[in-house]
Amino acid sequence: MYDNGDILLFTLSAWRHTSWRQFKQCFDEIQRRSVDASGYDPTEVATSHRWRALRELSALGHIDLQFGQDGIRVSAAPPVLATVPGFGTPKAVLCGARSPNFIEELQAASAGSGVELAIESQSIANLYAPSRVELRAEDPARIKFVADSIGIQYMAKSPARLLAHVSISLSEYLQNLEWSYVREINWRCEDFDTIRLQFRPLGESRAQRRLSRYQNPATTVWYYRLWQDGQSAEVDLDWGRYAVLAMESRRVMRHSPVDRKVLVPYAVPLPTLLARAFGLCSGHCPTLTEIVCSNLAGRYLEYRDVPSSIFNKVASKLEQIMPHSR
Repeated sequence: MYDNGDILLFTLSAWRHTSWRQFKQCFDEIQRRSVDASGYDPTEVATSHRWRALRELSALGHIDLQFGQDGIRVSAAPPVLATVPGFGTPKAVLCGARSPNFIEELQAASAGSGVELAIESQSIANLYAPSRVELRAEDPARIKFVADSIGIQYMAKSPARLLAHVSISLSEYLQNLEWSYVREINWRCEDFDTIRLQFRPLGESRAQRRLSRYQNPATTVWYYRLWQDGQSAEVDLDWGRYAVLAMESRRVMRHSPVDRKVLVPYAVPLPTLLARAFGLCSGHCPTLTEIVCSNLAGRYLEYRDVPSSIFNKVASKLEQIMPHSR
């Protein structure tokens, strides 16, 4: 019996490339079949659940997202065995496209090879997260042997560390923007509140440094501009939120070196490659958790088994390093 997340990934893998519209239809059909049809309300589960599923499939290295003039396209990534960072017995997790037959081939290749194969459901963390598939062996050459026998790549060097190092930084991203002196567009507009971490209707006064979003009245699509010293530039939403947080010296990410957990506010998800750097530290789907502490209240995505070195690299690139951590 497969979880919803497995069925979703199997379908995306079979399609290889699909449009946003086709993804929505697939997601909604899986959702409809998994609940009592009489109580199914597509407007209730729609946007946030779909986007969380896509973001976490991307963070775990299963899919890639392309944003273009024709809309969003979802592509299944090539299957690989990715080493996770850490000490002790070498471990790798299965990323990318998969099918039921492929999983059976992996099980058969692992049997008698000296490789321990573990398949773990992640539906408790997220109903649409596929099962986590881990291989471990005292000798990493045995994991490579299994990968070679089924024709996929074994990444012996941790992709999590690689991604944390090769991703561009916030300052590099901002340098590549096209800044200009333009007038405000006469569309519905909201500004991002760096305290509440959400967009809000305009108040009596507006900050000189801000992230604003504008809704096209014809298409209802939002687009985003970052403002600074009278100039503005169109930005990607994920980078734009961290840019304005950096402008306000707001540090919202948290890391516990003892248990190696990272907390990222659900309202300000990480840019794609940096989210993947955290996700591939363990191959575990980040858990959505509610925190009620007075200085840390809100909903957070909790990433597991993130070494301090990777957290510090990612946080530094987003200008989220606390002053005492420098």
